[in-house]
Amino acid sequence: MELSTFHAELNGQDISSSFTVGASEATFIPSAPLPDQEFQLTARIFDRAGNQSASISSTFTLDTRPPLLTIVSPSQNATLETTTPRFEASFADSPGSGILLSSFRALVDQVDRTAEFTVTGSGATWDTPASAGFSAGGHTFHTEVRDLAGHQATSDVDFVVSPPIVSPKGVLTGQIFTGDVCNNQPLAGATVRLIHSGGVAVTDATGR
Repeated sequence: MELSTFHAELNGQDISSSFTVGASEATFIPSAPLPDQEFQLTARIFDRAGNQSASISSTFTLDTRPPLLTIVSPSQNATLETTTPRFEASFADSPGSGILLSSFRALVDQVDRTAEFTVTGSGATWDTPASAGFSAGGHTFHTEVRDLAGHQATSDVDFVVSPPIVSPKGVLTGQIFTGDVCNNQPLAGATVRLIHSGGVAVTDATGR
């Protein structure tokens, strides 16, 4: 081999001079860290008779960071007025090796709910059915996911379920009298205050 004819390119840029070329191999150590992205390395060499080798190439992705994982809903320390909240997480790994979708996990109050979520290429969602409604009080939501390079990301939020108090509705029936034993007559225009609901009723001419 004519070692001086060794030629290498990285994503189309000539990096031949950065290689240490030996009789059977050539090595390259970048002088500065390469960015996370996809690369294509190509190389060729001539022998002493002037014959060029076949050009070889290798494509690889450099991924040194975990994916970005964000809990969209509920937000941190949110107070929810429903017992059937929507859980949503988004994730991305660009530039990078990509998300390993099967690695997604979701736990609510430390109970694995992963099977309930619909997972797509950019996130996961679960709309709590009425049969699985959450009790009033504090709760936790934990998510995790890995990229194809094995880096894991996690995200957690705390939230509170506080459904509104619904006042009961009904019909008040009855008749109010003056209370005069000798002349017991219906009491018109009397105001009746309902203690629990805070409502007010006024009797008509018949005391009703």
